[in-house]
Amino acid sequence: MKKVAVFSTLSFFFFFTSSNVLAQKRLTLNTAPQDFQKFYAGFKDAALKRDKESVVSMTRFPIIVGYMADEEYTKSKEEFDAAFGYGEFADNLGGTKLFTQANPVVFDFGSGTYCLINRIDNDFSHLIFKKDGSGYKFTSLLDYVNLRLSATLPEFQAFYTKFSRAMASRDKAAVVLMTKFPFEYAWDAGDEGTYTKAQFLKNFRSFADDLFRQKNPKVRFSNGNYALDTDDASHYFFEWDGRNYKFTSFFVEP
Repeated sequence: MKKVAVFSTLSFFFFFTSSNVLAQKRLTLNTAPQDFQKFYAGFKDAALKRDKESVVSMTRFPIIVGYMADEEYTKSKEEFDAAFGYGEFADNLGGTKLFTQANPVVFDFGSGTYCLINRIDNDFSHLIFKKDGSGYKFTSLLDYVNLRLSATLPEFQAFYTKFSRAMASRDKAAVVLMTKFPFEYAWDAGDEGTYTKAQFLKNFRSFADDLFRQKNPKVRFSNGNYALDTDDASHYFFEWDGRNYKFTSFFVEP
């Protein structure tokens, strides 16, 4: 069952909910703007060499760091410098799979902001780079990024429009077609597992929520996938299978 991180990275969330934010785009590094490619090549080289001075020169301070639950905070240049050789920065800024990829996936958030994702075992960190008056800077290291639906990838927006309509109208057949089986669930500690299609249909009413009537809900983005959270601590997960998004799991916090 997936681990759930709830309502952090507030500073970054408010940035991406401004009215002029465009939908995300999924790129590869070699299709990103040339100036970003050049910056990233220098940043990657410095990170792999553990060249702290160069990495610091390419970082905007205070840098935003967000890990699970409410642990969103900022680090000053001095704190970043002290933490560089261990913990989250050692894991994310040197010798990682991300920096050994020749042409990694890049998510374009618009306004000169790009996101690359580093995987460490089963966890993901999102490295955010933003262009300012002096060029690109490394600005954030996050477990996930909060968005509004209107700022997500076009393919997720198209999927979610159909999915939310089906959920709001209680159209079981349509929802089933957009759901992956076996379907993962967790209602409480010890009450978790998977549903077959028949079991999912039997429990269908339990998944209904007014959330699906909202026009532009809050969405969490992680590694190309999305999650929605309700006020009563229920969480809906949607994953990309290479062709389409699917409703894959439902989690209720104890």
